Amino acid sequence: MPIGVDMPTKNGHDISLRHLATHTSGLPRMPSENFNPSDPTNPYVDYTPERMYCFLSGHALERDPGSKKLYSNLGMGLLGHVLELQSGQTYEELLQNRICEPLGMASTTCTPRAEDHDRVAGAHKGVRPSSAWDFTGLAGAGAINSTAQDMLVFAAANFRVVDSPVEIAMRDCRGLDVFSDKALAWGSGKDERGRYVSHSGGTGGFASYLQLRPDSKQAVIVLANSSYRGVDRVGAHLMNGEAALGLMAP
Repeated sequence: MPIGVDMPTKNGHDISLRHLATHTSGLPRMPSENFNPSDPTNPYVDYTPERMYCFLSGHALERDPGSKKLYSNLGMGLLGHVLELQSGQTYEELLQNRICEPLGMASTTCTPRAEDHDRVAGAHKGVRPSSAWDFTGLAGAGAINSTAQDMLVFAAANFRVVDSPVEIAMRDCRGLDVFSDKALAWGSGKDERGRYVSHSGGTGGFASYLQLRPDSKQAVIVLANSSYRGVDRVGAHLMNGEAALGLMAP
């Protein structure tokens, strides 16, 4: 981190990159003390790295890093920012150079390009038109825009169905045993059908879900242009083929 930024510690334990990637840093979900958007319809656009530095320097951790898993948009955004600082590239450049170009994911970006204007789905909050969010200091928390086709390419690369120059990195992210906290960024679990990793998320006008089953090489992707957060249940239903009981429950 830049000189002058005092990262919070607890009982002599420092926050590591792995802590950030596994949501065990002890950082809160959001930097509530100074996250005060001037435009509530685009809340992340004015949260700069400098505001994040200010929060981190004054924050007191409630738990030791590594002691408990707690999902943190702040932690994931911070991880993306640290990668920017260490690489000398923007998050968009890292995304393109390290993942999209090697895999041929031509429709995945942080900010939709001008030529993609007619392809961008309109955002909705419920059924009402909304606006897409822009990320400044916390791009790692949710700035990526993609398509179902590109996400199928990403899934296939995870399964080694296609030649992938990032296969080793993908394997390491899933963890040697995905039924543990060793998976990086992924949520993980195990049921009667085997192991899986998954991730869901949403912004003001969109929601998404991706589940991968490495053993059976199955994947399900759900993308919605609404902030309705039930897409994880839709995805699980598609994967498991279970009755739709409670599928659309709030």
